[in-house]
Amino acid sequence: MQPDALRRLALSLPEAHEAPHFERTSFRVGKKIFATMTADGAEAMVKLASPDDVEGLLSSKPPSSSATGPGRLATARSVSGSPR
Repeated sequence: MQPDALRRLALSLPEAHEAPHFERTSFRVGKKIFATMTADGAEAMVKLASPDDVEGLLSSKPPSSSATGPGRLATARSVSGSPR
């Protein structure tokens, strides 16, 4: 997913807003973070509803990315270092 597409999707959710989070941008509802992304868009983290959702997402990942997901968090990085 391209960084602009992730930003549009995240901000389309009710009451969602973007705010800085260390060296990343975060997407939040209220004070709760549900996604973060590096400034260059090469890495993103998304909080999912359940560990099963993480497994489903990681099993369907495109070959151009690698991902890990402890608990309810899924992190994806572009293998080439460029945003996908």
